[in-house]
Amino acid sequence: MRKKLREIERIAALPIQNLNEDQKEKLRMVGEGAFHGCSSLTTVALPEGLQEVGENAFNGCSSLTAVQVPESATIGQGAFEGCSSLAADRLAELASRYEDDVEDGAW
Repeated sequence: MRKKLREIERIAALPIQNLNEDQKEKLRMVGEGAFHGCSSLTTVALPEGLQEVGENAFNGCSSLTAVQVPESATIGQGAFEGCSSLAADRLAELASRYEDDVEDGAW
């Protein structure tokens, strides 16, 4: 029986650009550190059904110049830090969507 792709975990063996449309449609999460340090990754278009981009998922992807993240997806802390080729205003917009680590009222 074939597994359905729903998550891309750390150190993903499958390049995100090579996902077919059916796989993209079913993708719900890019896991913590999944593409950390992938310096050859240049563009990422995440599908509308995506629910979560994990912490540090694309951290250190220094060649990343364009990224699309659906508005409905939560973005973990540091997901796009170190993406030095992304425009500063795009980095700021993505960082403004980072999920808080601290729950309301907790320190």
